[in-house]
Amino acid sequence: YASDFYIIPTVPDFLSRIGVHILTAKITGLMTGAFPSTGLRLLGITTNLGKQNIRANRQSIELLKRDLDIHKRERRIDERAVVFSTWIPELVGVKEASEANIPLCVLSGGNYNAPKDLYKNLTTEILAHLATY
Repeated sequence: YASDFYIIPTVPDFLSRIGVHILTAKITGLMTGAFPSTGLRLLGITTNLGKQNIRANRQSIELLKRDLDIHKRERRIDERAVVFSTWIPELVGVKEASEANIPLCVLSGGNYNAPKDLYKNLTTEILAHLATY
């Protein structure tokens, strides 16, 4: 199989919470039905877009963490799955690189360093969590 784990990128809003629930239920259904021996596990959920200083976004993430705990208790997902703390907000540098069809890693200075640092932090956090398995 291609992977032992999957990561769900999400936006801090109500519809994403519903989407996470539907996606985890579908994957659980596949693992108990058509693909019982895959062993595919949720490693975690990343937060993208939104802003940490907006109360509604923070509340949505807290509700997502609560939902994740419910999924763990119901044994729908791996008990070690987490909502990663590194938040990737909507950043100007990412949008500019995308519009120019240039990889972010090639660009430097100005609006480009902050996104690179955030992605580096997220990668470090994911690898550290993966090392606990």
